[in-house]
Amino acid sequence: MYRMYKILIVLLILPVLSQAQNDAIVTYFSSEMENDLFKHAYISPRMINAVVKMDVEDMDEDIRMIVKDLKGMRILSSDKDGKNQYSRFIKELDSQPYEVIVSSRTPAESVKIYLKNEGQPDGELIMVYQTNETCSITSISGLLDLEKIAKLSRQLNIKGAEFLEDVKRK
Repeated sequence: MYRMYKILIVLLILPVLSQAQNDAIVTYFSSEMENDLFKHAYISPRMINAVVKMDVEDMDEDIRMIVKDLKGMRILSSDKDGKNQYSRFIKELDSQPYEVIVSSRTPAESVKIYLKNEGQPDGELIMVYQTNETCSITSISGLLDLEKIAKLSRQLNIKGAEFLEDVKRK
């Protein structure tokens, strides 16, 4: 687990600006980056390519192969007003061309995982995790394989990722 934190730190150390896409999800992430309720991280395709080429000590070769197929990762998280932030984002997602592949709700937490264009170079997986106070939204884009993304998410300790393990695709 310690080595995955090192990899994440390497990914986050050199922020790189990228051209914004014009879809509603990128617009939502861009607008909320200025919202004081959210902490955010963005890892650009350029940074991902740099990490794949680096000789990161203890980087699992499987993880390197997963990361090389990614185009970017965005993470928004908030420790306040989780239910409201979750509801706002879910409304935005429900109007987009995403397939809900996981939906789980208990009194303590809710998780929804959306997928668009699996196996395509422009694929995207969005995980939305919420408790009463917290909300975490993670977007991973690129050439996606659910088993590989589950492994990467588990290694990076992304909230809600454990639900990917149970996904049974047709």
